[in-house]
Amino acid sequence: REAAVVSVDGKLHSIVGPGKRVLFWKAQANVTAEVIDFVANPEVSAAMLVAVERLSQSPMIGRAVVDEGKAGLLFIDNKLVRVLAPGKYGFWLYSGAPRVDVIDLRRQAIDVQGQEILTKDKVSLRVNILAEFQVVDPVKARQSVKDFQEHLHRALQLAVRQTLGKRTLEEVLAEKT
Repeated sequence: REAAVVSVDGKLHSIVGPGKRVLFWKAQANVTAEVIDFVANPEVSAAMLVAVERLSQSPMIGRAVVDEGKAGLLFIDNKLVRVLAPGKYGFWLYSGAPRVDVIDLRRQAIDVQGQEILTKDKVSLRVNILAEFQVVDPVKARQSVKDFQEHLHRALQLAVRQTLGKRTLEEVLAEKT
């Protein structure tokens, strides 16, 4: 449940995982160790993350980057913990399999190509659909359906079929938009 962050002369030297030992000569340098309970604190602090990146030795730390215009959903043991704002994050890998799912919050377009639809007067039409959407609640988008973009794609297909199937060709041509 614990890891030790070892510093030598005030600089990060190494991270020692559970069940491991490291020996230092204290006479040569000032050696300190900070013990971290990674189950209670699964997230690595921003200051430590910067130091670990410079060290480039961190097999115990997983990293995630959430870009601007996106939101990250932090899952630990497959349970949603919180929503992450744009930035860099680090998590102890021993703390219950942390995972970050990134969801785009910007306006996006979805294209439904070549739908064959029969109108009310039995005329076959080929219709392409372009729709714009934007995710406003990333938690709901992730948890309500398996793949929200695929769900939206199918909902558009169904809506167009139902709408155009109830109209005649003249009605459809009169209201192209």
